[in-house]
Amino acid sequence: MSQEDDAFAVWLRVSVRAHFKALLGFQNWSDLAIVSPSLTDDERDAFLLEDMPPPTASNFRIDFVRSWDFTWNKYARYAFCTDFARAVQSGRYKPDQPGWVLRVDREMIGIALDKYVEYARVRYHRG
Repeated sequence: MSQEDDAFAVWLRVSVRAHFKALLGFQNWSDLAIVSPSLTDDERDAFLLEDMPPPTASNFRIDFVRSWDFTWNKYARYAFCTDFARAVQSGRYKPDQPGWVLRVDREMIGIALDKYVEYARVRYHRG
């Protein structure tokens, strides 16, 4: 990896972390369980039966108790990646190099998010 690639990766990780906290609306890790509680069994069933809308950027929530592969969380991941890509395109997250905007794609965003969610899960379960 070149120095530019390293710098790009750092910028992407930092920006994804900021967007994650913005969408969930928390500042302190101790608030994570409050702003993103696990779905109740009734909510899970309603969602799976399509009686409850999936997470969106404006109604963002991750179920940190269930697997990241749980259907709800897959929708949350998609909503995050889509919204983050839009935020980068609109200039909300300005890279060090203007050309980096063209390098950002949903796959890269998803990989950065996956790694951050691993960390967030640990923090969530610590309380």
